Amino acid sequence: MSNIKKLMMAGASSKDSFVAITHTATPFFSVYPWDSATGYGTKFANPSTITFYAQGIDFSPSGSSIVHTIQYQSPWAAAYAFDKSTGIGAKRSNPSGITGGYGNIAISPDGSVVAIAHANIPRITALAYSDSTGFGSKYSNPIQGIPFDAFDVAWHPSGDSIAVAHQSNDNVSVYPWSNSTGFGTKYSGPSTVPNSIGYGVTFSPSGNDIAVAHRSTPYFSVYPWSNSTGFGAKYANPSTLPSGRGVSVSFSPSGNDIAVGHHSGDFFAVYPFTSGTGLGTKYPRGVNVADLPSSTMEELSFSPDGAAIITAHQGAPGTHAYTFTSGVGIGYYAYSDPSTIPNGEGKGIAVGEF
Repeated sequence: MSNIKKLMMAGASSKDSFVAITHTATPFFSVYPWDSATGYGTKFANPSTITFYAQGIDFSPSGSSIVHTIQYQSPWAAAYAFDKSTGIGAKRSNPSGITGGYGNIAISPDGSVVAIAHANIPRITALAYSDSTGFGSKYSNPIQGIPFDAFDVAWHPSGDSIAVAHQSNDNVSVYPWSNSTGFGTKYSGPSTVPNSIGYGVTFSPSGNDIAVAHRSTPYFSVYPWSNSTGFGAKYANPSTLPSGRGVSVSFSPSGNDIAVGHHSGDFFAVYPFTSGTGLGTKYPRGVNVADLPSSTMEELSFSPDGAAIITAHQGAPGTHAYTFTSGVGIGYYAYSDPSTIPNGEGKGIAVGEF
């Protein structure tokens, strides 16, 4: 999560920011207040009911609940109440109708639907959702399914389409969406498809562009997007590519920059972006080598104010965050680690402001 979808949930009058990290050991997810001036706040207490190995995670638009996927066992997803003052509340009832794990999860911009990317047919599942009751009834599967394992899912800011990053064929699929009828007929794939497996996908805040992180060079691809016509012609690759497999992609809240998480080298790269024109010159690294993520990137996101980039990665401490200034680039030092770091390796990330 890839993850302007989290940012688009923030209301303009919001005042408090939060970051949630999934990780490989109990309690499997951790939530922190966030301030781009000071970094991570004090971790909220663990939930009273703990599930299992969490993967993707998301806040609801109101900030009144949190959902996450479960990687290795049924029911494959969990939901909890959340209060920005008191933290994680009661676990909601388990969902039904999800057939696998491993992928990401995203709540629609209006908060009424949750979409899950996963292994096993149909590989994309949508359920009704409510902050107060959690998961509801499953929508019918799309007629044109996902051909192989799905890894990420993103809502268009209008809520009128859903994008899925996956393995095989076009490596990305987008469906029209209606809360009353569910999935529509899949849009045609892009004329220049992402090269190999799609791991991350996100729409720009304006909804006019879509970005995909993928396995092989150029490691991420960006396209104009229209809910009326679908994919436009792929923007030209930047002159300097990320140094390895793309796994996550995030637009800044302004839409003027794109961050790409990848599997080698510095583990992430950031580029200026102009809708209708494309990608600019990669920002210089900036970051002190000692402050780079300690191991493979899993997911990243801009903070809700765009003044930081927050990551989930393998190896301790499971998350790093960096200052960022559009037009200037990444700060030299990382923020201090959270006082209570995620237990195990970082896997997924969600940011929210409410």
